[in-house]
Amino acid sequence: MLSTNPKSIIASNVADFESDMTESLARQIFQDLQKSRPMAFFLAFGQQMTPPSAEFIARFNNVQPPVRNFQASVMPPNGMIIDTATGRMGAIVQIIAIKPVIVGVFDVEVAIAKGGPGGERFIYRVSEFGGEMAGPKVAKPA
Repeated sequence: MLSTNPKSIIASNVADFESDMTESLARQIFQDLQKSRPMAFFLAFGQQMTPPSAEFIARFNNVQPPVRNFQASVMPPNGMIIDTATGRMGAIVQIIAIKPVIVGVFDVEVAIAKGGPGGERFIYRVSEFGGEMAGPKVAKPA
């Protein structure tokens, strides 16, 4: 059972998530989500949905629709994800965990919420060798 005591909720260390690899994966996910035509993207890290830094969000300045910190969204009882600044509907991409498989290969657990009931969870396999990114090669339901 989840605790309602705010002191027992531990935010994720954004430094564990804010990397070139995470940026590359997030860009691929944003591109894939274009098919559902969200009006905004919201990004969060870890189980507790820790907001990314402003510096990391700035890496996505050239992405359309815009990428914002997930705290710039609200979810009313109808389950839609709404941008608090514009009132437009969007999608939340939550990078939950990055787990090393072998040196230079990682499984990244991602949850995607596009509004409405439920959401989707995927495991992406991402490779990073010598500063070069490859992948995501595999996206499977988590």
